Amino acid sequence: MQRFLAMLVLSAAGLSAVGCGPIKVPDFPPALVNPTVTVTSVQLMDQSPEASRYMVHVLMENPNAYELPLTDAKYTLSVSGAEFKGDIPPNRTLPASRKVEVLLPAAVSAAPSDSYSITGSIEMAPRHEMRKLLYDLGFPMPRVHFSGQGPVGPPGAGDVPAAASAEVSP
Repeated sequence: MQRFLAMLVLSAAGLSAVGCGPIKVPDFPPALVNPTVTVTSVQLMDQSPEASRYMVHVLMENPNAYELPLTDAKYTLSVSGAEFKGDIPPNRTLPASRKVEVLLPAAVSAAPSDSYSITGSIEMAPRHEMRKLLYDLGFPMPRVHFSGQGPVGPPGAGDVPAAASAEVSP
């Protein structure tokens, strides 16, 4: 029995000696600076008397020194009293210190209209170990909220200015 206890103590001492090295603590990510989001235009893509297809053009600017993968876009486009609710993955990455255009498709069960209003948000995914851990545990990720209204551009018209606003929430 004494021999067993001695082996147990020596084993425990050996295991604790292995774990006495320096402990590596993960670096915390730099603070997230809010990206800016602007609804630049809504363009009519196709139309019929019963429905209309639109493309929403959203310009995002990332002031951070690291990229931000965009994982989810939820938005509601209102045209002619009808609404389209979108929930799509943008499948884009917002490069560090750059601007990108994000395109959000919509189809409305109504005849084309001269004006639109839109509200929505775009979620950004973690790129750092700690954020990934929090994401995997179900904590909410940063989400950029946007809204806009203005005239609908005809097919091939390019950008039509829009009144828009943006804010970011954690």
